[in-house]
Amino acid sequence: AWNRYCTEKKFLSEDEVDPKPITRIPFTLTRDETLYLPKWKKFFDHDPNLDVTDLNRFNTTRQIYSKMAQVMVASDDLGSFWSFYDVLENALVSSPTPVPEPPNPLFVKIPKWDPMESRHSIAAPVWRLENQKAAQALGAPTTSLQQLAPRFFSNQQFLLHVVTECLDILSTRKSTTSTTDVMAFADELVKRASKALGNNLATLQTEGMYAAILRLHRTKGKAGGQQLLSKIGELLKSKANLVEGQHKGVSEAITSIYYLQVLEGFADQSADRKSKAFEPKVIINQMGNVLKAMAADPHVEWAADMHLAVVKTLVNCGTMAGNNYFIKNVMRKFPWKCEFLEALYPEYRRAADVDTWAELAKRSLVWTARYNVEVSEDFKRMIEDDYGTIKVQVRSFRELAVFQFKDAEEKRHARDPVNTLPNPYMDFVSHALPFPDRDTGYPNEYGDIGQWRAPNSPIKGPNHFAPAMYGEHLKGFTSEWRDPTNSSKPPAFASPWERKYTQYARGQHPSYDMTYAGPMPEIFPGRTVFRQKTRWDQFDIQKQSKHKMAGPY
Repeated sequence: AWNRYCTEKKFLSEDEVDPKPITRIPFTLTRDETLYLPKWKKFFDHDPNLDVTDLNRFNTTRQIYSKMAQVMVASDDLGSFWSFYDVLENALVSSPTPVPEPPNPLFVKIPKWDPMESRHSIAAPVWRLENQKAAQALGAPTTSLQQLAPRFFSNQQFLLHVVTECLDILSTRKSTTSTTDVMAFADELVKRASKALGNNLATLQTEGMYAAILRLHRTKGKAGGQQLLSKIGELLKSKANLVEGQHKGVSEAITSIYYLQVLEGFADQSADRKSKAFEPKVIINQMGNVLKAMAADPHVEWAADMHLAVVKTLVNCGTMAGNNYFIKNVMRKFPWKCEFLEALYPEYRRAADVDTWAELAKRSLVWTARYNVEVSEDFKRMIEDDYGTIKVQVRSFRELAVFQFKDAEEKRHARDPVNTLPNPYMDFVSHALPFPDRDTGYPNEYGDIGQWRAPNSPIKGPNHFAPAMYGEHLKGFTSEWRDPTNSSKPPAFASPWERKYTQYARGQHPSYDMTYAGPMPEIFPGRTVFRQKTRWDQFDIQKQSKHKMAGPY
């Protein structure tokens, strides 16, 4: 692995100084430099530690090796994976932890001020908290693990982090390797890491890695909830045996990030009705025991995704308790998503009579409006498929009408052979740069537009710290006050610029012979369409030009 200075990336050795000393010295300007240098050369506001030339002071070798190892796992190249992983593991066990790179304020993008951002009335009482809004549900939407950013990890913790990432990749990607090989590889990887860390494993935070192991066993190994529970018990027991002192053999509590995998294991197990593992009474019994254990432990924090797994299990096992569970535990306590209703709908279909079924479907739609939940297209279609039976409408008349028109128009467009021809209005490419290559817009407060190639200008780079200025009449319809200081006549240019800027404003560019490939400005933009037209919008080629086409009518 090489860096941009063409020196090989090396791990830290014992006696090496880290981070590297600062080579760049902050400067001051003499009086005449202060007078004649342009502003962007005098701008000096940042910490020289973070300066661009010094980005290499911090040792990031372990990040690079870990990314390479992850790429090898993702591309099913397990031989190459071991070649990277061996180097990384040896280095992490033997070399000192590098000082983490501090966050770099120069790379942080500050968003432009949004005019709709502060639209409060002048008389709004600032001192009163805004507690008059709808109350937010308090629970967490997802179960998450609280840990530092990986660059702050010690080398040993970083090794566990690498293993976790690789296991996550294995459990999420479809791989060409057989399942048994994947599981064998994962076991080998975990064993290697544990062997390298030895007894130090007892002092490290292993939640992330153990949860990744459970996820892999659930997704690839098709393990049910009870198997996952015994698996995490074994893992925690083996970790507890490494502890030295009077706490030896006392295993950690099972936290919510493990319980999430166990509950999702029950959900997966109950979803597959054809498998031998599908025994509803057994599954519900086991899940009931797990839920009792969770209720007995005050440290388990529930989140919406754990409840979702429970609801799926209840519905798949045919207990008619899913809806009541959802109302009692989730509806007003968590910010939930439409997946809950998609999971509950099969239970609504099993209701005793059609009226109850229709009523439950309507109520679920009312809940989405009340709790501000976006109705997913899947759920709408589930209800629409049963329209013949329960007569519940999920679309407004406007949506239906618009769809009819759009559908007819798209079909006509698809049948029209002209639309298969190349489109001279939309698909010309004037040049291949993926960014606008000239400064469109107003002069700075120094009368410069950002042309780099000005022949006589002393300024050789982009202006460092000048915000965009908008003329008073271009500021948009929403500005709160007039800005009389903003002259509509921009400041006069330096002499070589006048002729060029005239051409520039006409659309002829001084140093590029190309047509402008940017968005064309509209004088009165359509009120509600906030989207640029793309070449995939359905409209005919003939309608796009400014010239009228000759036609029979």
